[in-house]
Amino acid sequence: KLIPTVGVNTHYILDSMEDNCFSFYAKAGGLNWVMFYSGVVNSNAYFDLQNGVVGSAAADVITTGIEDMGDGWYRCYGALTTNSSSFNIYVATADGTTSFNGDGVNGIYLTGCQLETGRRHTSYIPTNGSTVTRIIDAAVLTSSTILEDTEGVLFLDLNVTNFTSTGIESLVSVKSTSGNFMSIYFTAIGLLGCDLYPNGGYAGNIAIGAVPTGRIKV
Repeated sequence: KLIPTVGVNTHYILDSMEDNCFSFYAKAGGLNWVMFYSGVVNSNAYFDLQNGVVGSAAADVITTGIEDMGDGWYRCYGALTTNSSSFNIYVATADGTTSFNGDGVNGIYLTGCQLETGRRHTSYIPTNGSTVTRIIDAAVLTSSTILEDTEGVLFLDLNVTNFTSTGIESLVSVKSTSGNFMSIYFTAIGLLGCDLYPNGGYAGNIAIGAVPTGRIKV
């Protein structure tokens, strides 16, 4: 638990930061707001731990969000347009207020702080003092009475918020043992596309359209 000391001041924890995406788990513990700050101008974002909403965010913080994890816990996240030298989490009393008189009792609960390369957070990766690389997610279907490896439907359900593309970014790809391959991806100019490779050979692509904001199904 992060508890502000008595006296009018700012109350925070500090760590080094050299990556673009941050995330952490927080829960109200008498105080309801938390603020992330990277240590440079225009790089702070506020999160409301009582109502589960994002407060104000400076210009250099993009793709901010807050996810309800249950039992009062929220995962707060965001990304920076540039790298920074520090990772700061401040206890706050309101949106925009981090300087206040603490009482030595009330504060917030905090765990699972994570920094990642890129502009999208992933699931929590436990670490113990050193960097850990995530193993790629892979689902393999070797035999099924419902869906064989020569047939099927690829369905994608997305919730897009503050999309910013920095290049071709794959969302999902499927490949069979016979060489059939399909990929759905975001393009560098903000379009949603699909490539088809039957029997290992390129057959063409489908331009699904511009990436909208909100929930989409492909």
